[in-house]
Amino acid sequence: MIKSLPLPIGTKIVAVCNIGSVKEGAPGIITGTAEEPFFWRSRPIYLCTFADNMRIAARPKEIDDYDHRYSLADLEPPDFLSVMRARTSAELAARSPDKK
Repeated sequence: MIKSLPLPIGTKIVAVCNIGSVKEGAPGIITGTAEEPFFWRSRPIYLCTFADNMRIAARPKEIDDYDHRYSLADLEPPDFLSVMRARTSAELAARSPDKK
C-alpha cells in the first residue's frame, strides 16, 4: 500500500463526483493502489471497483469512505440494479410477519 493514501484496500467507498462512466453516488470498494505519472514525478491513486463492475483509477478527492453494505461480490455483476432489488426484497420479506 502507498503510505500517503489515507484509506486502506478493502474500504467501502462512494464516488463524490462523476469519474468517467462512474456516476456520483455510486458505491464501490478500494481494490488496490498505484502511482499516476504527474509531470516529472508521480502521485498516488486508488484502484476501485464500482457498481456494475466498473473498474477505474480514482484520485483521493474523487471518493469518500462510506459503508454502503455491499460486498465486492455484490458490485461485480454487470447488473447491479438486480442485486439491489434482490437485497431489498429479502429485507422486506424478513421484516414482514408471516401470513398464514
